[in-house]
Amino acid sequence: RAWYAAALGGCAGGLSREHYVSAGILRRLNADGGLVVRDPRFGAKALPPEALGARILCEKHNSALSILDQEALRFFDTMETGFALAAMKGKKPDVVIEAQLLERWALKVLAGAVASGGAGIDRDVPRAWLEVLFGSREPARGCGLFWVTEPRALRLPTEGRGVSLATMVHPDFGVQGIHLDVNSVPLFYFATPVRMDHRAQPHPVRFKLRHEASN
Repeated sequence: RAWYAAALGGCAGGLSREHYVSAGILRRLNADGGLVVRDPRFGAKALPPEALGARILCEKHNSALSILDQEALRFFDTMETGFALAAMKGKKPDVVIEAQLLERWALKVLAGAVASGGAGIDRDVPRAWLEVLFGSREPARGCGLFWVTEPRALRLPTEGRGVSLATMVHPDFGVQGIHLDVNSVPLFYFATPVRMDHRAQPHPVRFKLRHEASN
């Protein structure tokens, strides 16, 4: 199916252009005409944000995910400016990020990569992913968004400002998750329960940035 959330039903409005790496982030990176996409298949290319969209969602489901894009943009801006300014002043930033929304955004990037063919595998997005993505269920135990305590050990080539991504695909079990690097902050979304050797370093830990309860 052209729209990957069709299994949930309720599609409306026809196909729309979905930027699975949020359009707001792409526009930030393109503010000075500096959006460059690097891919091992074709090297580096300067592309406008519009070129990085794919018609993989209906308008209704696309709109329902806008809140995730908004939170991802807040996270991107915070990692770019907030922490740098706080470090200059010798203070820790008091920032509130909705971790559950950011977690679902990471899954949105993974689902978009799969549905658009960017993961290089079957384009079907599992229904269980869709239910988590659209907020009707929680991630299974051992799944979800993680970060690492020693980011130097696991780094994608973001080169500071930008977003890098790499799907994690097992040759026998398919897509396991996605590795994202947002302004040099490494994040991991595991779509299947994570199993790591306890001796491995660094250890992923559950990602939490929210410091205040919602009103």
